[in-house]
Amino acid sequence: MKYKNLLIDLDGTIIDSADGVINSFRHALDCMGVSYGDRSSMIKYMGPPLSESFSEYFDTPEEVKAAIEKYRERYSVIGWKEATLFPGIDKMLAALMEAGFGIYMATSKPEGYAVKIAENLGVAEYFDRMFGASFDGKINTKEEVLEYALNTIYGGKYDREVNRDVLMIGDRYFDVRGAAFFGIPTLGVTFGYGSEEELREAGAADTVPTAEDVVKWVMSH
Repeated sequence: MKYKNLLIDLDGTIIDSADGVINSFRHALDCMGVSYGDRSSMIKYMGPPLSESFSEYFDTPEEVKAAIEKYRERYSVIGWKEATLFPGIDKMLAALMEAGFGIYMATSKPEGYAVKIAENLGVAEYFDRMFGASFDGKINTKEEVLEYALNTIYGGKYDREVNRDVLMIGDRYFDVRGAAFFGIPTLGVTFGYGSEEELREAGAADTVPTAEDVVKWVMSH
């Protein structure tokens, strides 16, 4: 097999977190006195950093920061518990672990929430390490999360020309582009929040429709 280490996104790849994220997003906008569209119009906010999403509604960094605080006010208590696993994810992770892959979570969600969600849903045991954003904003974008992950996995010696044994698995364009920044290919999953068209236009190496197909693809490449 070509790959040794797998970097796996969380929202839209491991979990369906739409209810918790969207409900908390609406809570923040309600608190800030801002109107918004229906639920379907907010799916696009699944995955990107909150600062990026809230910037569509607010003009100043101070307002964005206040909105994020209101979001976390609800998410930290209720929202994170509203996530569920996509079908077959537990079996996918078990199969990949059994095959000997290094399995690492790489998410733009704050690392503290990501760990709690994985533990709550019973899949934390499958990950060698979980990497996420920091609450202070120092690690925020997908590129920053991946830099953090790669420096840790490879002991600060990640070399895109040498370490060609890494694969990203994600559901949105920013997963693909973030990985490409480090010369890493992405396997896109279409059971999440991004379409096959979005993933392929972003440059995904390939796309698969189910968790079972993730295992088949990775094992055959």
